[in-house]
Amino acid sequence: MVLNILWVKLQQVIRKKKYADASTGTSTENKEHHYGLGYAVSKDMTVALLVADAKGNGDATKEKAKSIQLGYNLGPVGMVAGYGISDNIAGVATQDSKEVFVRFIGAF
Repeated sequence: MVLNILWVKLQQVIRKKKYADASTGTSTENKEHHYGLGYAVSKDMTVALLVADAKGNGDATKEKAKSIQLGYNLGPVGMVAGYGISDNIAGVATQDSKEVFVRFIGAF
């Protein structure tokens, strides 16, 4: 039996991180928002899209990230492969990147 499931994570996650900047001695607060959409292609494979943004109170621009991920269940180990695009890393308008990643997750 194949069970196809569409899941939506429209939960807004706001993280407030306060840390002191060693060079200026001031405290900065960052806020992040994460949104996801996924689909179970089969009982062992999922596809997901992620959109996230972050902005610190001292940042001139908002950091943005988008990725597509493919997950596969290998039994006791899960594998996730993905491609992502990040813009304005750490709030700097010229800091952009493209990433390809693979990670393995143990499930015992």
